[in-house]
Amino acid sequence: MITPVNCIKRKKQVQKSSCKKLKTRTNSGCKKTAAPDKQRLQKTAAPDKQRLQKNCSPGQTTAAKKLQPRTNNGCENTAGTEKYSCGKTAVTKGINQKLNSTEKTRSMVLTALIAAIICIMGPLSLSIPVSPVPISLVNLAIYFSCYILGMKRGAVSVLLYLLIGFVGLPVFAGFTAGAGKLLGPTGGYLVGYVFIALICGYAFDHGNNRLTDLIGMLLGTAACYLFGTAWLAYQAGLDFQAALAAGVIPFIPGDLVKIVIALIAAPMLVKRLKAAEVI
Repeated sequence: MITPVNCIKRKKQVQKSSCKKLKTRTNSGCKKTAAPDKQRLQKTAAPDKQRLQKNCSPGQTTAAKKLQPRTNNGCENTAGTEKYSCGKTAVTKGINQKLNSTEKTRSMVLTALIAAIICIMGPLSLSIPVSPVPISLVNLAIYFSCYILGMKRGAVSVLLYLLIGFVGLPVFAGFTAGAGKLLGPTGGYLVGYVFIALICGYAFDHGNNRLTDLIGMLLGTAACYLFGTAWLAYQAGLDFQAALAAGVIPFIPGDLVKIVIALIAAPMLVKRLKAAEVI
């Protein structure tokens, strides 16, 4: 006899057995369906994995590889900026090179012009009976040249002047020239002009006031006196005191006047030339 309780139990058992069968079919179907998908994913992922292994370094992760396109874009942008910067730098370098070449040309022309002015003032001299050395305006021209050109270019202008006179052009005192004049008894004072240019030019380049300029001109002139007097004493067979009395003492007042003129007028001339962008 089937009671209601037994009926309910039987109903529950049937439901459980049918649910188990349905679950088994569902799991088996999922397994069957999932297996081909898994194989397809493995086949698709294998070439990608090989490409990643070739392109990536050993310590590079897949996440970093995924970010690589964005990194590449950033690299391209950076490369473009660097290319633009490099182009801009190249243009700037080209302009600087042109400016440097222009400055060099201007410097060479100015040095040659100052040497020509020294050559013009060199022959203008006055002979005095008490000395074999004539009064010349060359040292005044050298003071001005060192103010304008500085030590190096001022010395170059003096060397050009001496070279021009050495080869035969009449640019020395009294429109004389040649090796005989340069190597003769008074040639030491001509060579001493180089000492004036070096010492005065150094003082003008490194000094910032009239006092250092004055000291530089006095020391440069004294060096020229010393070298020329020693040369004169050797060439003329005189003792040093006699050579000093003949080649230096008569010229001290005139050279002091030249120094004062240069000390006053040369800075004014330099300011005018800088305002005109000549130097």
